[in-house]
Amino acid sequence: MPMTPERWRRVEELYHAALARDARDRALFLGDACAGDDALRRDVESLLAQPTSAEAFLGQPDRLWSWRHAS
Repeated sequence: MPMTPERWRRVEELYHAALARDARDRALFLGDACAGDDALRRDVESLLAQPTSAEAFLGQPDRLWSWRHAS
């Protein structure tokens, strides 16, 4: 299914709702919320699998070093 603005809003809404839940409860939540739309569930799960911004930033030592040593 193409990523329309409406679809993206739904993915974003489910992403934030899932993120607010305990990691153990997310699969059950997504199963209910996606109601058999496997592509929607995969889209949300792929976002959830991404590191948070702080983890992503700290996971890049060169970037952290340059930030600390900026003039």
